[in-house]
Formats: sequence, structure tokens, C-alpha cells
Amino acid sequence: MRIQILGLTLFLVVLVVATCATNQSGNANRTVSSFDSQASPTPVPETVNRVFDVTPQNVRGAFEDGRRLRTDPKFGQEQSVDVTAQVLTGTETLKLTITFLSPLNLARRAGFHRRGESPPRPDDTELTTIFQNRSQVDFRVRLQQPRRDTQPNLPTLSYALLDKDGNPISLTDKPVTETLIDNRENHDLLQAFEPEGLPLVFPVFNNAIPNLTNRMDTMVLIVKVDSDEHRLQFRLQ
Repeated sequence: MRIQILGLTLFLVVLVVATCATNQSGNANRTVSSFDSQASPTPVPETVNRVFDVTPQNVRGAFEDGRRLRTDPKFGQEQSVDVTAQVLTGTETLKLTITFLSPLNLARRAGFHRRGESPPRPDDTELTTIFQNRSQVDFRVRLQQPRRDTQPNLPTLSYALLDKDGNPISLTDKPVTETLIDNRENHDLLQAFEPEGLPLVFPVFNNAIPNLTNRMDTMVLIVKVDSDEHRLQFRLQ
């Protein structure tokens, strides 16, 4: 009888130990699995930045917002760089202003300039063009007029927009400031800069890969005045 009781007791002890070992192994596996899931979150896929991800309805809505404005606002974001020009009396500092216009800002500006007109047709040419050009980064560049000399000598100006990896993006369209030759062209340039400015355009995509992605809050435009480099930041919102 004692032998049977001892055997039963030994069996129960072995069973309890085995159950505890199994539970500890399961807890350990769950802990490792939890750590693995925390250490390796699912990456957010890179897509084009939301500023350029617009629909025809978004463009038309922004256009109508512009038509309802009563005062002339500043459309887009402005940054400026000082440019030293050679004039008849010596030198003069002129302000080079660069404005970033998102697709929706372009639509609002168009609506503001067409206040009082009847609502645009569904196939309105201007709105269609704005939507089709949503895959480009649109800047406007304008230069302050000199006070006295209408034919100053300007320094060489060049521009580079940086992509998500900090690499320069090739220009689609640029102002003529990079190809100035003589004073006559300088004079024409100064006249052309007023009031809208000249286009400075970069592509949003590089072979279907976005240059400016949803992970970016700002973009950087580099402006070189001769050898001096200026880094201008524009918000992507």
C-alpha cells in the first residue's frame, strides 16, 4: 500500500514539474515574439508627398476658395536672398524673392484673379492645366528693381532642389538668370521679373519614383549667387 501511495505521489510531482516547464517555455516564446514585433515595426511605404497628391475636385475647390477672397493675399511661401549688383555708382543690394506655389495655391490664385466671373466649366483650361502640372514643383523667381541703374551687372545665379536623399533634382524649367550675357539681357530680365516672376520648375517624380515623399515635412532649395550658397527651406503642407 505504501508503495502505491509513493508511486502516485511521484507521478503527481513529475506531472506538475512538466506543466510548469511547458508554461515557462510558452511565456518565453511569447516574450521573444513580443520583443521581435516591437523591434521590427512595419515600415511605412514611401509615396509622393501629399502636397502634390491632388484630385481635380481638390483643384476646383481651391479655385472656388480663391474666388471668395476679398483682399489680395500672398499665395504660396516666400524666401529671399540678397544679390549684390554692380551699378553705375558702385554696388547695390537687390532682393531676389523665390515663391513656392503648390498646385492648390496655384488654383486659389487663379480663382482670386477670376473673381466676379461665372463658375468655370468642367473642362476649364486653366484648372485642367493646374491639375496636369501637379507632378512639378513650381517656384516663381523675381528680382527687386534697382533704384537708379536700369542696366546693372548681376552675379551668376543657379538653383538646385534636393530630393528625399539630399541629391539635386534636375531642372525642368529655369529663369534666364543662368544665361545672362550682357547688360541688355540684364535689363530684359529685370523687366520680366515683375510682377509674377519667372518660372523655376522641378519634377516631382524621377521615373515614377517620387523625389519628394510623404516622409518629408520640408524641402530645401539651394540658391547659389556666384560662389555663395544659400539653403532655403519650404514647408510641404
